[in-house]
Amino acid sequence: MKQHKHAEVLRAIANGKEVQYHLPYYIVWIDLKEGDVNNPIFQSDWEWRIKPEVKPDFVMKFQAISYGDRVLLGRNEWEVNNLKLTFDGETNKLKSAQVISNE
Repeated sequence: MKQHKHAEVLRAIANGKEVQYHLPYYIVWIDLKEGDVNNPIFQSDWEWRIKPEVKPDFVMKFQAISYGDRVLLGRNEWEVNNLKLTFDGETNKLKSAQVISNE
């Protein structure tokens, strides 16, 4: 007997993992919620996947120093950091910048 094309997703559901589906005419992935009537066995023309884990944001601290008309950014573990940058874990784009008080 041939294995079902969504066998991996069905096993993931049985093991309690989160899965998502994608309708042929949709762009976004939709989370399968408990109690949904959608099922990879009966909706085989839809795309199904195990929900990917979201990468957490990451923070980097720097020391910003002004030298006349220049600003130097450095990462120095034994110096006082005065700038905290938060980056999106998925896109690596800057999400926020915060000045850290030296007081």
